[in-house]
Amino acid sequence: MAVIYGHDSDYIKEKRTKFLRLAIIFIIFLLASIFIFYWLIHKLWLLSPITLIFIWPFATEFLKSDYKEGTSTFKLLFRKFRYTNQGLLGEKEIRNTLATLPNSYSVFRGLRPNRKNDIDFIVIGPNGVFAIEAKSSKGFVTFGRNNHWQQMLQQTRRETFELHDYLQNGWGIKIFVVGILVFTNNNTTIKKNDLQINNIFVIKPPELVPLITSHRGTNPQKAMIENYLKLIINAGA
Repeated sequence: MAVIYGHDSDYIKEKRTKFLRLAIIFIIFLLASIFIFYWLIHKLWLLSPITLIFIWPFATEFLKSDYKEGTSTFKLLFRKFRYTNQGLLGEKEIRNTLATLPNSYSVFRGLRPNRKNDIDFIVIGPNGVFAIEAKSSKGFVTFGRNNHWQQMLQQTRRETFELHDYLQNGWGIKIFVVGILVFTNNNTTIKKNDLQINNIFVIKPPELVPLITSHRGTNPQKAMIENYLKLIINAGA
């Protein structure tokens, strides 16, 4: 089995915590407003205009649809929390998949070589270096001009080039970095002719290990690259 270094993506964890916290605060304010409203009606037989002003924004946001998002604020927050949670589950699936690689491979998680973008997974093997971006979005993947699928592809390319530049400019290691975009959602469909776009492989999790192990390449500086990436982990990047 491959050795795995690093941890879950801090970026996704922070987003999940943020959306969960906002949803909880929203619910607390709504429940507090309902309680005050109930107390004024049933205890004091008083319908205070101030109370209505206080409760109305929360009640309408909870029940009515938002015109831009087509859903209430609470449902929007919950949806974003669920999406980020799916992202963490997707990364966990990729981690478990990469763990089945032979022990001649090393896997690094959540590194930022240039202290810019968070690369989900970096795989170092005897046959090359691989930068892997995991996405949990669902739907039919079509790469068009400026659509969100294209943005994911561009993100993967950017992270791949950043890792290449880090190794070459930072440590003088010239090696081609293979970029891989993995869609972890079972409800995602990839067109057969879109399996490699602009030198980026677009695949599902079952195809990941065969793609890496079948790659034809050499990596004579494997141990050196591993040591440099370990330095990033030790530095807390």
